[in-house]
Amino acid sequence: MCWCPSSHECEDPTGYTMHAGTMVVAGPEHGHAHRCYAEDLCLWTPAGGTGGIAGTGLLDGDRLLLLRGTCGEDGELVARFPGGGLSAAATADGYSFEWVPDPQFDIEEGSDLAPIVNESSVLVEADGGSYFMCWCSAGARTPAGLYGCLSKADFQYEVGVLYVLAVVEETWVIPDCVRAYTPFQVYLAGAGFDVEMDRIALVRSGVSCGSEAVEGVHPKGISTANGFAELRCSAEVDNLRPSGTTLMTCGDGVHSIAVASSGRFTICLCDFSTHQGCHEAWQYDVQAGETGSILVLPRSEPSEEHELGEPHFVASGVGTEAASIAWSPVDNHLAVTASDYTVRVWSDNVEMYRLEGHAAELRAVAWSSDGWIAAGGVAGEIRVWEAAAVAEACPAWSLVWKKYALEAHNDWLRRIL
Repeated sequence: MCWCPSSHECEDPTGYTMHAGTMVVAGPEHGHAHRCYAEDLCLWTPAGGTGGIAGTGLLDGDRLLLLRGTCGEDGELVARFPGGGLSAAATADGYSFEWVPDPQFDIEEGSDLAPIVNESSVLVEADGGSYFMCWCSAGARTPAGLYGCLSKADFQYEVGVLYVLAVVEETWVIPDCVRAYTPFQVYLAGAGFDVEMDRIALVRSGVSCGSEAVEGVHPKGISTANGFAELRCSAEVDNLRPSGTTLMTCGDGVHSIAVASSGRFTICLCDFSTHQGCHEAWQYDVQAGETGSILVLPRSEPSEEHELGEPHFVASGVGTEAASIAWSPVDNHLAVTASDYTVRVWSDNVEMYRLEGHAAELRAVAWSSDGWIAAGGVAGEIRVWEAAAVAEACPAWSLVWKKYALEAHNDWLRRIL
């Protein structure tokens, strides 16, 4: 603190020439980040290897409150968190915090903290995501002139962000026997998932989740330009699992997921709340449990009942000429150009659907790596279909353009043909 006598020009900082003392602003530093995991204890202590909180003049008895949106009375309380998001009194001179129920903490009736102080769970059951850590000093007076941290308004100071990370408890695939080029689904059961934003990636066994050098595989419809394959999932209701468990289903089992080679692959999870994006390989840093891997067998060979020289199946009824054929790279579908200007898609002995729209003889047909079909002929016109969109002459443009802002730009480029 620097002093300026009235005989000097005190409007200018140069007039403050005498050192009058030092003011210490007690409190924690800004910008902290801490992680806790779903279905686990949430501690923030120097002894825990996480460094603990940093600051000056911290006191035993300080508290942290987790809030959504902002600190202070406008913040939203966090459900299903130990202590309702209110920490027990700090220890270790104010540097150590634990989120556990605190029966000794006395909240007056009518306080906006009253609904949460009776939270009895000691494990984190809150949704995965990020929450503001808001600090209240044990030595500060409240607006009412009382000591204590008795309402949200007492927790004005933002310390940083606490991330609740997903925990994968169990994984499995359907069908049980997965083969190359054959679509399958991955199921993940756990806690803390943000199903709308979290993603999984399949990487070859031996490559660590989150590695910059990850080697990708190619599920249908997934961008691989970053050296890996990111895959969206959806929520599924499972009433047989304990309350708080989330079941994520990845792939539709019809067109995805499918890989082009055999081997063992590890399932890696990107927790969007931590990285605010899932478009880089290093963001997929959570392995999906101890058993989070998939064994993909080689593509099945024709059954023994087919003797040498006997066809596996016959695609008949295509007219007088089948000028071009093409195998799908993700399943056992065969596209055939027919003399009636259609493209017919077969699976074994069954014609699945026809793609119409051409008005002249077709000479060429081809599949893209993510399941789109292009066909052209003597009219000089090329038409493109998404294979799942039966008899549609144009791609499903809603699937092309409906993208999350943080997804890789090159995924757009790969989908626009």
